[in-house]
Amino acid sequence: MLSAGDAFRGERGLTYRLVRPLGSDSRNNVWYAVDASRETSQYIAKGPSDGDDKSREWPAFQHELDMQKLYVKAPTIRELVDFVPSSEWPVP
Repeated sequence: MLSAGDAFRGERGLTYRLVRPLGSDSRNNVWYAVDASRETSQYIAKGPSDGDDKSREWPAFQHELDMQKLYVKAPTIRELVDFVPSSEWPVP
């Protein structure tokens, strides 16, 4: 389960710190995050939902990432700034 203060290192080498969940669900997988070294850089972080199957490498989340890459030029789709591999969860 994700919590405020958790930090994750992305493929670009930046470390992101979770600040608060976006939404009212306590198991929320969408978070407001900041660059851990410059808290003025703000991001939206999203991870697999609780209902996704970790043993099968999160197929629903992987599908969402595939669609993100497929529609990268669509003006209504947010840019994927960085990706945090599961091996980087969480940074101590």
